Amino acid sequence: MNKDALKLLKSETQKMLSGIVKSGKKDVFKNVGKTLDEFEKAGANLGLLFELGKKTSDRKEFSILMIATFLWTFEGFYVCRLNLFCLLLIENGHDLFDPIRRKYVCTLEEIGEVDLSTKLKFLSIHKFGALQRKQDQRFRNRIAHHDFSLKEDGNILIDNQIVDVMSRLSDLYDFIHQINLILLELWDKLFE
Repeated sequence: MNKDALKLLKSETQKMLSGIVKSGKKDVFKNVGKTLDEFEKAGANLGLLFELGKKTSDRKEFSILMIATFLWTFEGFYVCRLNLFCLLLIENGHDLFDPIRRKYVCTLEEIGEVDLSTKLKFLSIHKFGALQRKQDQRFRNRIAHHDFSLKEDGNILIDNQIVDVMSRLSDLYDFIHQINLILLELWDKLFE
């Protein structure tokens, strides 16, 4: 994420959190705490995949584990954070409409049922477009729909191009880490 996008994300997040505090909706932060607990649980499970990866010498098996790790990271860590930002926007008076269920959503559980593209449009409209990871989303879709090849040497091919899953995973982790730092810094400021 470039510096300007990071600065805008931080500024908009600060406004959002301040708006919730000013409106007296302290119970929202219980939901945030639950979400953070879910992140920790997902992290423990992700650690198991890494441990399995360290123990294998088979390149194909390792690649499959890294694909699973990428999916888990994307669907767990990344999407959970998107859900959290959607919740904070909703609590600041913005409406998220679920076109599939044809209703407005209010809770984390309901937000979790909204399709990813709807959440990303909602976030972009409200100045959180920097949270989009289009390349990772395409990669996730290709993996989830088994639209890739796994070669004998362990290389993953999409459209006859080798995909470096480890660098994709590392980049996604770095992005999530930047989001975490923003949330933690702003959270600490709110409760000083």
